[in-house]
Amino acid sequence: MNVVSVAPHPNTEKNWRHVTLEENGNRQRAVCFAGAAADELKPGPLPPDWRMKQGEHGPILEPPRKPGGGGFGGGGYRNSEAGVRYEQDRLDRRLAAELAARAGGFDRKTAEAVLGWLRRT
Repeated sequence: MNVVSVAPHPNTEKNWRHVTLEENGNRQRAVCFAGAAADELKPGPLPPDWRMKQGEHGPILEPPRKPGGGGFGGGGYRNSEAGVRYEQDRLDRRLAAELAARAGGFDRKTAEAVLGWLRRT
């Protein structure tokens, strides 16, 4: 599939583009909702990491996804390997403290002090 042209979408309030594509002599126009990425397309072969899908109102051209998404500007510490290890360690320590408190290993004051320490660390 080859890129023929990239043009602004009639809905100029959004940063959308119409991308004209050609394959085996057949031309079709697709909407790309990522205008900045579409502006980088040059006439010629469509990069292999771009995806074409059928939307409700016609073809949609999607640029490659950036790794590490999360929806809020990054992958987030809790989804990183270090974040998962930290959270698991904290859960393990909390469970150990709760089990010791239930088994009678701590009195209430000591248990509250241990849980307070767990919350701070």
